Amino acid sequence: MKRNDISILLAAAWIASALLAPAAQAAEASDRITAKMTPGEIAGIMQKSGYSAYVDKDGEDDPMIIAKGDEGNFGVVFFDCEKEGALPDRYCTDMEFISIFEVDRKPSLAKLNEWNANQAFGRTYLRKDGDVTLQVPINLTHGVSESFIISSLEWWRSMMIEFDKHL
Repeated sequence: MKRNDISILLAAAWIASALLAPAAQAAEASDRITAKMTPGEIAGIMQKSGYSAYVDKDGEDDPMIIAKGDEGNFGVVFFDCEKEGALPDRYCTDMEFISIFEVDRKPSLAKLNEWNANQAFGRTYLRKDGDVTLQVPINLTHGVSESFIISSLEWWRSMMIEFDKHL
């Protein structure tokens, strides 16, 4: 191989690495574990993933996310949160996806128990008003990554769709 050929190959390799570096850095950033993630950051990830999501407060003045996707409305509630600061900026140790299914006909407890018995994660129960709740807890204590939140959202979405079929 001639010296000119080697120079061309090195230049091409350098250009390719320069073009691919931002994509690699973005992938690396989304996989980086954040020691703590706030409800505001999680809502931002949800928005980037195509969901309508905003931070509000629950009945105990803790943050919660009101969200909507193609599969319907749902919430993300947070537990063991800091009590000081703006709602979107408070750190919490746990979060939980939650959806209330308003049903025309109350499902049997056997139908709900069948779902609970066959699912490794998530639970469902019948509310006093006859509607059905589906919940999936997510632990945030030791940090999470953006890609983990996205993966959890995808999993939650598929669970909501499957549960709706189950009803």
